[in-house]
Amino acid sequence: MNDVASARSIWRNPNFRLLVSGQLVSQLGNQLQSLALPLVVLAITRSATQAGLILGISTATYLLVGLVAGALVDRWDRRRTMIWCEIGRAGVTASIPIAFTQDAVTLPQLYLVAILTGVLGVLFQTANSTALPHVVTPGQLPHALGATQAASSARPR
Repeated sequence: MNDVASARSIWRNPNFRLLVSGQLVSQLGNQLQSLALPLVVLAITRSATQAGLILGISTATYLLVGLVAGALVDRWDRRRTMIWCEIGRAGVTASIPIAFTQDAVTLPQLYLVAILTGVLGVLFQTANSTALPHVVTPGQLPHALGATQAASSARPR
C-alpha cells in the first residue's frame, strides 16, 4: 500500500476517527477550563495571587500524577479509562455552574476541581497516548501519529 492510500485509510478506521474526535473534544475542554477557572477565582476573590495559585495547583497535579499515570493506565482498559476520565472531568467541572446557581461557589471547591480535573486529565492523556497502536495497524502508525499530532497542535492561541 502506498503512503497516500495508507494515510487515507486511517480516516476510514472508525476507531481512529473516534479516538481523534475524543482528543479534540478533550482538548477543547482543557483549553476552556484553563481559561475559565482562573477567571472564576479572580471574580470571586479579586486576587490575582489566588488565580495564579489555581494554575499552579493544576500544573503541580500534572507533574505529580504524571509520575505514576503510566503504571496505572497500563493495568487498566485504555478505552474505559479515557471514557471514565472524561465523564469524571465533566461532572467535576459541572459542579461549578451548579454551585454558582445556588450562590455557593467556594475557593476550596475550585481548588478541588483543579486537582481532580488535573488527575483525570493526566490519566486520560496517558491512556490516549498509549491507545493509538491498538487502534491502527503498524503500517498506519506513522500517518496516525502525524494526524493526532496535527490535531493536538491545532488549538487557538
